[in-house]
Amino acid sequence: ALTKVTVDLESKELEYNTNPRHVKLTVGGESVLPTNAFEMTYYEGYTKLNDAPKEVGKYRVEITLKSDYADKYEIEGEYDFEFEIVKGKIAIDWNTQAKPNVLNLKYGQINGVEYEIVDSEDNVVDYKELQAGNTYRIRAKIKESERNHFIFADGSIETDWQEFSVSANDKLTDPNDPKNPYYPQVDPELPTDSNDPNSPKDE
Repeated sequence: ALTKVTVDLESKELEYNTNPRHVKLTVGGESVLPTNAFEMTYYEGYTKLNDAPKEVGKYRVEITLKSDYADKYEIEGEYDFEFEIVKGKIAIDWNTQAKPNVLNLKYGQINGVEYEIVDSEDNVVDYKELQAGNTYRIRAKIKESERNHFIFADGSIETDWQEFSVSANDKLTDPNDPKNPYYPQVDPELPTDSNDPNSPKDE
Protein backbone atom coordinates (compact mmCIF):
# COMPACT_ATOMS: atom_id res chain seq x y z
CA ALA A 1 0.00 0.00 0.00
CA LEU A 2 1.09 3.57 -0.57
CA THR A 3 2.21 5.63 2.41
CA LYS A 4 -0.19 8.50 2.97
CA VAL A 5 1.03 12.05 3.37
CA THR A 6 -0.88 15.28 3.88
CA VAL A 7 -0.06 18.76 2.63
CA ASP A 8 -1.21 22.22 3.58
CA LEU A 9 -0.05 25.77 2.94
CA GLU A 10 1.96 27.40 5.69
CA SER A 11 0.14 30.61 4.85
CA LYS A 12 -2.71 31.42 2.46
CA GLU A 13 -1.49 34.98 2.19
CA LEU A 14 1.86 36.09 0.76
CA GLU A 15 3.11 39.64 0.40
CA TYR A 16 4.11 41.14 -2.91
CA ASN A 17 7.90 41.62 -3.15
CA THR A 18 8.61 41.92 -6.93
CA ASN A 19 9.63 38.24 -7.23
CA PRO A 20 7.51 35.17 -7.94
CA ARG A 21 5.97 34.10 -4.62
CA HIS A 22 6.23 30.38 -4.03
CA VAL A 23 3.89 28.91 -1.45
CA LYS A 24 5.45 27.12 1.51
CA LEU A 25 4.15 23.68 2.41
CA THR A 26 3.45 22.04 5.72
CA VAL A 27 3.80 18.29 5.23
CA GLY A 28 2.33 15.67 7.56
CA GLY A 29 1.09 12.11 7.53
CA GLU A 30 2.61 8.70 8.13
CA SER A 31 5.96 9.73 6.75
CA VAL A 32 7.26 13.26 6.56
CA LEU A 33 8.59 13.98 3.10
CA PRO A 34 10.85 16.92 2.27
CA THR A 35 8.95 19.74 0.60
CA ASN A 36 11.00 19.26 -2.57
CA ALA A 37 9.24 15.90 -3.02
CA PHE A 38 6.25 17.88 -4.30
CA GLU A 39 5.51 19.60 -7.56
CA MET A 40 3.57 22.85 -7.43
CA THR A 41 1.42 23.95 -10.34
CA TYR A 42 0.05 27.49 -10.13
CA TYR A 43 -3.18 28.73 -11.67
CA GLU A 44 -4.84 32.09 -12.07
CA GLY A 45 -8.48 31.14 -12.51
CA TYR A 46 -8.22 28.21 -14.92
CA THR A 47 -5.08 29.46 -16.61
CA LYS A 48 -1.99 27.47 -15.78
CA LEU A 49 1.02 29.69 -15.03
CA ASN A 50 4.60 28.88 -16.02
CA ASP A 51 6.00 29.98 -12.69
CA ALA A 52 4.79 31.05 -9.29
CA PRO A 53 2.79 34.29 -9.62
CA LYS A 54 4.15 37.63 -8.46
CA GLU A 55 1.35 40.17 -8.99
CA VAL A 56 -1.16 41.06 -6.28
CA GLY A 57 -4.22 38.84 -6.74
CA LYS A 58 -5.92 35.53 -6.00
CA TYR A 59 -4.43 32.26 -7.22
CA ARG A 60 -4.52 28.58 -6.64
CA VAL A 61 -1.87 25.94 -6.45
CA GLU A 62 -2.18 22.24 -7.14
CA ILE A 63 0.25 20.01 -5.27
CA THR A 64 1.32 16.65 -6.64
CA LEU A 65 4.08 14.22 -5.80
CA LYS A 66 7.13 14.21 -8.05
CA SER A 67 7.42 11.01 -10.07
CA ASP A 68 10.27 9.67 -7.90
CA TYR A 69 7.88 9.59 -4.97
CA ALA A 70 4.56 8.78 -6.63
CA ASP A 71 5.11 5.01 -6.60
CA LYS A 72 5.56 4.91 -2.79
CA TYR A 73 3.40 7.73 -1.47
CA GLU A 74 0.04 9.33 -2.03
CA ILE A 75 -1.45 12.61 -0.90
CA GLU A 76 -4.44 12.11 1.33
CA GLY A 77 -7.06 14.86 1.56
CA GLU A 78 -6.78 18.33 0.13
CA TYR A 79 -4.09 19.06 -2.47
CA ASP A 80 -5.55 22.08 -4.27
CA PHE A 81 -5.39 25.38 -2.37
CA GLU A 82 -6.37 28.96 -2.95
CA PHE A 83 -4.01 31.68 -1.80
CA GLU A 84 -3.62 35.39 -2.25
CA ILE A 85 -0.74 37.75 -2.91
CA VAL A 86 -1.44 40.94 -1.01
CA LYS A 87 0.30 44.31 -1.04
CA GLY A 88 3.71 44.26 0.59
CA LYS A 89 3.39 45.85 4.03
CA ILE A 90 6.41 48.05 4.74
CA ALA A 91 7.22 48.46 8.41
CA ILE A 92 7.97 52.01 9.54
CA ASP A 93 11.11 51.04 11.33
CA TRP A 94 14.02 53.45 10.88
CA ASN A 95 17.62 52.33 10.76
CA THR A 96 19.45 55.17 12.48
CA GLN A 97 22.87 53.64 11.74
CA ALA A 98 22.39 54.57 8.11
CA LYS A 99 23.06 58.17 7.11
CA PRO A 100 20.63 59.39 5.90
CA ASN A 101 18.41 57.13 8.02
CA VAL A 102 16.53 54.55 5.95
CA LEU A 103 13.72 52.14 6.66
CA ASN A 104 14.63 48.55 7.53
CA LEU A 105 13.17 47.17 4.31
CA LYS A 106 12.58 43.58 3.31
CA TYR A 107 13.71 42.27 -0.05
CA GLY A 108 12.10 44.11 -3.00
CA GLN A 109 10.45 46.82 -0.92
CA ILE A 110 12.81 49.58 -2.05
CA ASN A 111 11.00 49.31 -5.40
CA GLY A 112 7.92 50.73 -3.74
CA VAL A 113 9.53 53.53 -1.74
CA GLU A 114 10.99 56.95 -2.44
CA TYR A 115 12.62 59.17 0.12
CA GLU A 116 12.57 62.94 0.40
CA ILE A 117 15.12 64.95 2.41
CA VAL A 118 14.72 68.54 3.64
CA ASP A 119 17.11 70.87 5.45
CA SER A 120 16.36 72.87 8.62
CA GLU A 121 14.49 75.42 6.52
CA ASP A 122 12.33 72.79 4.83
CA ASN A 123 14.06 73.11 1.47
CA VAL A 124 14.21 69.83 -0.41
CA VAL A 125 17.82 68.70 -0.72
CA ASP A 126 19.37 66.07 -2.88
CA TYR A 127 21.31 63.31 -1.20
CA LYS A 128 24.50 64.55 -2.90
CA GLU A 129 24.10 67.98 -1.26
CA LEU A 130 24.20 66.77 2.34
CA GLN A 131 26.90 68.49 4.37
CA ALA A 132 28.63 67.63 7.61
CA GLY A 133 27.54 69.68 10.60
CA ASN A 134 23.96 69.99 9.43
CA THR A 135 20.73 68.42 10.60
CA TYR A 136 18.16 67.18 8.10
CA ARG A 137 14.86 65.37 8.02
CA ILE A 138 13.90 62.49 5.81
CA ARG A 139 10.62 60.76 5.08
CA ALA A 140 9.59 57.84 2.93
CA LYS A 141 6.60 57.68 0.62
CA ILE A 142 5.05 54.87 -1.37
CA LYS A 143 5.77 55.68 -5.03
CA GLU A 144 2.62 56.66 -6.85
CA SER A 145 3.18 53.98 -9.49
CA GLU A 146 3.60 51.28 -6.81
CA ARG A 147 0.56 51.92 -4.62
CA ASN A 148 -1.14 48.82 -6.02
CA HIS A 149 1.87 46.81 -4.76
CA PHE A 150 2.92 48.34 -1.45
CA ILE A 151 1.55 50.10 1.61
CA PHE A 152 3.09 51.10 4.92
CA ALA A 153 2.17 48.72 7.73
CA ASP A 154 0.05 51.41 9.41
CA GLY A 155 -2.02 51.82 6.24
CA SER A 156 -0.49 55.17 5.26
CA ILE A 157 1.38 56.12 2.10
CA GLU A 158 3.94 58.41 3.71
CA THR A 159 5.87 58.34 6.96
CA ASP A 160 6.44 61.10 9.48
CA TRP A 161 9.66 63.09 9.17
CA GLN A 162 12.71 61.51 10.77
CA GLU A 163 15.54 63.79 11.89
CA PHE A 164 19.22 62.94 11.38
CA SER A 165 22.45 64.86 11.48
CA VAL A 166 25.55 64.43 9.39
CA SER A 167 29.03 64.50 10.87
CA ALA A 168 32.38 64.55 9.11
CA ASN A 169 33.14 60.85 9.55
CA ASP A 170 29.76 59.54 8.40
CA LYS A 171 29.80 57.28 5.38
CA LEU A 172 26.73 58.42 3.48
CA THR A 173 24.61 56.00 1.49
CA ASP A 174 21.93 56.98 -1.00
CA PRO A 175 18.51 56.04 0.46
CA ASN A 176 16.91 55.78 -3.00
CA ASP A 177 19.54 53.42 -4.39
CA PRO A 178 18.29 49.80 -4.46
CA LYS A 179 21.92 48.70 -4.00
CA ASN A 180 22.17 50.62 -0.71
CA PRO A 181 24.05 48.21 1.61
CA TYR A 182 21.34 48.56 4.27
CA TYR A 183 18.79 46.86 1.98
CA PRO A 184 18.68 43.08 1.48
CA GLN A 185 19.93 42.16 -1.99
CA VAL A 186 18.77 38.54 -1.92
CA ASP A 187 15.24 37.24 -1.52
CA PRO A 188 15.43 34.76 1.39
CA GLU A 189 12.08 33.26 0.41
CA LEU A 190 12.95 32.12 -3.10
CA PRO A 191 13.21 28.34 -3.24
CA THR A 192 16.82 27.23 -3.33
CA ASP A 193 16.42 23.77 -4.81
CA SER A 194 16.20 25.03 -8.38
CA ASN A 195 18.29 23.11 -10.91
CA ASP A 196 21.10 25.59 -10.88
CA PRO A 197 21.37 27.88 -7.87
CA ASN A 198 23.84 30.06 -9.76
CA SER A 199 21.62 30.72 -12.74
CA PRO A 200 21.27 34.50 -13.09
CA LYS A 201 17.87 35.82 -12.12
CA ASP A 202 16.19 38.18 -14.51
CA GLU A 203 16.12 41.70 -13.21
